[in-house]
Amino acid sequence: MSVILGQDDPKTLDRIVSYGDNRNITWEVDNVNEDSKLWGTFPNSLQENMTRNGIALHAHTYSVSFNTYNNTPGLKDFMKITQSDTLVQDGETIKFINSMEGRDYPVYLIMYHPEYQLLQFYGQKQWNLASANMGLSQITDEIAFRISLKLNRDARLNRNHINKNTYETNQDFFEKWGASRVPPQTYPMVSGLEVMAYGYN
Repeated sequence: MSVILGQDDPKTLDRIVSYGDNRNITWEVDNVNEDSKLWGTFPNSLQENMTRNGIALHAHTYSVSFNTYNNTPGLKDFMKITQSDTLVQDGETIKFINSMEGRDYPVYLIMYHPEYQLLQFYGQKQWNLASANMGLSQITDEIAFRISLKLNRDARLNRNHINKNTYETNQDFFEKWGASRVPPQTYPMVSGLEVMAYGYN
């Protein structure tokens, strides 16, 4: 989404590497309940936990710095920053975006993974998971649930549906980008259960 709003310029993404780090978030809105469509649905206690308990698990090579955001009109006009973080990389202090949302549309971007806290990673990704801390696990589970709930409620307001004629007219597009062409990824969970995730090409 950031690249699209940056007129398809890959430089809209900055190389900001963070893997397996549980970090605090910093709010970039004056009043979370009033100024954020997504995070305003969270209870105050959960908002506070996100600022002090290091529950934003990062797993990315790229993000969007504040500098890039401020110099990308399409991105700045469409999206509002709601959360931020600061990382020292190669001796340089970089302030980057943790979360932002559409000013006028229900579009939400989050740079960390609350759902990863409940997964067991192997090999080089043996992260410090919330499974070792039941209270932390419950908090991150609630974050993932409330994000999903907000997206579900927003989606139910959308009356645009793909009818048969639209699908047949654009069949090449749907076959190229449809989830059915991407094999599901299975992740083992700490509890012994498995979660299956579908994505897009």
